[in-house]
Amino acid sequence: MQLSSLPARISAIFAASAAPTSKNVIPLTQAGTTQPAQASFDVGFPAITMQPAASGGISPYGQDFNGLGNVLTAVQQWQSAGGLFTFDATFSSTVGGYPKGALLLKSGGNGFWQSTADNNTNNPDTGGANWQSITAHGVQTLTSSGSFTVPAGVTTVYVSAVAGGGGGGGSSGGSSAIASGSGGGAAGQSIIRTPYAVTPLASIVVTIGAAGSAASGASGGAGGNTVVGSLVTLTGGAGGSQGINTASPAGGGGGAGYPNGSMGTDGGVGSNGGPGASSPFGGGGGSGRGSSGGGQSGAAASGYGSGGGGGGGYYISGAGAASSGGAGAPGLVIFEY
Repeated sequence: MQLSSLPARISAIFAASAAPTSKNVIPLTQAGTTQPAQASFDVGFPAITMQPAASGGISPYGQDFNGLGNVLTAVQQWQSAGGLFTFDATFSSTVGGYPKGALLLKSGGNGFWQSTADNNTNNPDTGGANWQSITAHGVQTLTSSGSFTVPAGVTTVYVSAVAGGGGGGGSSGGSSAIASGSGGGAAGQSIIRTPYAVTPLASIVVTIGAAGSAASGASGGAGGNTVVGSLVTLTGGAGGSQGINTASPAGGGGGAGYPNGSMGTDGGVGSNGGPGASSPFGGGGGSGRGSSGGGQSGAAASGYGSGGGGGGGYYISGAGAASSGGAGAPGLVIFEY
């Protein structure tokens, strides 16, 4: 057969509007019939309906034709719409169990069960054996504060998340000394595909950690915490320390975090800023280079949760200008189910 041979779908149920007196319910066995010419699923139309009237034959009932067409097209309409069936203990017992490979809809409508054995009468929705789960999967990403609603039937979510990265420090300006390079900002705390038990249809409030601010001639701002309901709180990365203006300045320290930002170099030994720390979701900002009259600014972090670069200082005593650090990157939360 070919795809082009796809038959027309049945969008209406036969005899759906027929009066109850014009539509019989077809019994499974002839024992369930009440009239001699009544049809049943095991026998079909009985032999008496196929005999001449002169020999005692009785015409088939129109109500049986309506009833048979009704029940068959109801199933065909459901299947034409892409519908599958849930587990049915009575049906399973009647047919001797589901065959290997049979596909059923989960009772919550959020996935499927596939039978791994023939003659399978176990109920998969109550933990019955010989079924494997085929769950509908999804991903939702939040880059700003909001909420996540757990889908129906989902009891475990896998969370990947990161807090805000710290901003890079900026080196001080001054007229009588040299300045050291500033420290880079730290990355925010992160998790990757960590499983958490959840309640179907529950709403999980999410706070996304803000990016640590860049600073000019001062320490960088800390990144904000990312909070995922009551499941987990992730700590933002600290900002890099400023480079200082003294006769023999040590480099500004890198911000503490996950991991830490890098320290700036000492004054007179390059006076370069320290790079920001990278997170699993973004790269740290590059360091600003030191110079004779004022260092370059550190670069902003990219992606999510990474630290900004530290600004450079200056290595010749005189009127050096202050430099700025780079901003950190904001947090992120990803739900998988």
